Amino acid sequence: MFKVGINGLGRIGRAILRSNLEKKFFEIVAINDINPDNENIAYTLNYDTIYGRLTNQFETQGASIIQNEGKPIEIFHESSISSVPWEAFEVDFVIDSSGVKKNVIDARKLISEDRVRKVFVTHCPNEVDFTMVLGANEEALDPENHHIISTSICDATAISPVLKVIDDNF
Repeated sequence: MFKVGINGLGRIGRAILRSNLEKKFFEIVAINDINPDNENIAYTLNYDTIYGRLTNQFETQGASIIQNEGKPIEIFHESSISSVPWEAFEVDFVIDSSGVKKNVIDARKLISEDRVRKVFVTHCPNEVDFTMVLGANEEALDPENHHIISTSICDATAISPVLKVIDDNF
């Protein structure tokens, strides 16, 4: 199973973490968020106005958060994505959901130093290697050359597959 770190635990980062709790796509081993209060981080994961209350709730354990019968997830509070020791947790991929352009620029350092394999960005800055919109251009992804990959923005993600069908057929 891939090991993943999340940089930025706002609305999108929390949604990714909560979705992964249900589906177990990967193992989340480290989180970086500028919020210095781990109790608050656990609380915002446990009680969400949109997604509801978690049945298997997180609690703090030192510098980590943990769910009952789960592995601890180490929490960092660095302002830069490159200041987190992702490699110490054998992170394969970092999901940058911070929305901070400087983190995308600093992500290049993670790749060049072989600290992580790929960085996926949940917004669409110019500094990425590739912007992927599922249903529209994922076949153009070149894993050998694309290491910082944007997952686009919500409106492009919503309309692009429809526009592709129209373009391909008409």
